[in-house]
Amino acid sequence: MIYWIFVFFLGTIFGSFSHLLVDRNIRQISIIYPRSHCPNCKHKISNIDLIPLISFIMLRGKCRNCNYKISLTYPLFELLGAVLSVLVFRYGITIQSIIIFFSLILCLVISAIDIKSLYIDMVYIYILMFLGLIYRFFYLSFNIGFLKIVLIFSFIFLFIYIISKRNIGDGDYFFYLSLFLFIKNENIVEFLFYSIWIGAFFAIIMAIKRKSTKIMIAFCPYIFLSYLYIINI
Repeated sequence: MIYWIFVFFLGTIFGSFSHLLVDRNIRQISIIYPRSHCPNCKHKISNIDLIPLISFIMLRGKCRNCNYKISLTYPLFELLGAVLSVLVFRYGITIQSIIIFFSLILCLVISAIDIKSLYIDMVYIYILMFLGLIYRFFYLSFNIGFLKIVLIFSFIFLFIYIISKRNIGDGDYFFYLSLFLFIKNENIVEFLFYSIWIGAFFAIIMAIKRKSTKIMIAFCPYIFLSYLYIINI
């Protein structure tokens, strides 16, 4: 029981941190300064009010200083972090599971930024790729089969990129490559198809809702969902 409480709370901490990364990325400010504050009255939030989920509940979703409603995205991210933590560490905490967990947190950050701004911050992609290189080196392998998959995918993506007149984001390409590093060779094609199917499903819904096929969608969340499924956490 203590283990599960620890894992859950650990996840909320990283979920909260991921929200900070997304929020400050969108607002184009440092993740270090200024310290956390109310967006309405600018009052600095005390440490006691920074406890993930618990503080939100105790404060009834409002700023202690001005009663400004706290966005539901805060507890949502904290809860998502907790769920990811419980899923990844349900069989124990190992170096392998820790790397996978951080890959998921990075995916959450990348996807959220994409949803909010239709922009992919390459800094987080590079960090994800660095983690992926470590993971593949120690737990998978850089064999000919993997290199073939990367080359074929790169050629197809470049072809689509050209004929679509750059209507697909090149950031998605690097996001895909980063996640390839975490996935077994035999599952990469399946991963690709799932992400395309999920993306197409939601694109159709959005097109029907807006009564137009000329829409721009954030594709990273669908890649993330496919990754979640394919690594079978």
